[in-house]
Amino acid sequence: MKLDELQHRLMTDPASAREAAEAARAEGGEAARMVEESDALERLLDEAMKVRPPEGLQQQLRQTPFRAGRRKRGGPGAAGWLAMAASLTLAVAVTLFLVRDNAPPSDGGLAEHLAWHWEHDGPSVLAAARIGPTPSRRVEELLADFGVELAPELLDDVRLSKICPTPDGAGAHLVLATQDGPVTLYYMPRTSVPGSGEAHSLADGMRAWVFNVERGSVALVAERDRDLPALGREIASRLTFPDDRTL
Repeated sequence: MKLDELQHRLMTDPASAREAAEAARAEGGEAARMVEESDALERLLDEAMKVRPPEGLQQQLRQTPFRAGRRKRGGPGAAGWLAMAASLTLAVAVTLFLVRDNAPPSDGGLAEHLAWHWEHDGPSVLAAARIGPTPSRRVEELLADFGVELAPELLDDVRLSKICPTPDGAGAHLVLATQDGPVTLYYMPRTSVPGSGEAHSLADGMRAWVFNVERGSVALVAERDRDLPALGREIASRLTFPDDRTL
């Protein structure tokens, strides 16, 4: 298996890559190092899930208004509890991401965060996305945690999706296939920018265009000569926010 395909499998569905991972481990070199890094992250996730919840958590949750559901009386109901559990799991995943060796800047503003984010994993995620589209179901499940949906034609363009850090919490990192080449999209549900949008120069001759959507903002990253404002308007028209969930 090629390195970029192995990287894609380890990023999106490590369980399905067990045989390939063992072969890469035996082969040694760059492929073995990639597998070791993936294994280390999986061990970290396993350890994090062993943390005991604080006493009284269930009672605290019962007393907390749940905005994402439509149930108004008698507690959040089954759907509400599942959504809250998903949010707690998401918070754990984001915390683990943030404590890795290359943590994002804590107070450098949006421009510095985008520069860090692109240098941290922008090119590698872009390379992994060349393997092929991520199953639509996985993309929908990831975005559902943020209360956002993609129109079918935009969903078909997604080649890779994963959770990522934003200046104000958790977000989504997507790679889209467009007629003019791939575009990286960061959805930042709790971050907004003033005015109609702003541009930021990044490494590797890339540029980010950030614009507000109904909830939060979107940063598009591509080569400097791309008309990102026009693409942003097209993408914004294909995002929907079916509930009032906030993270």
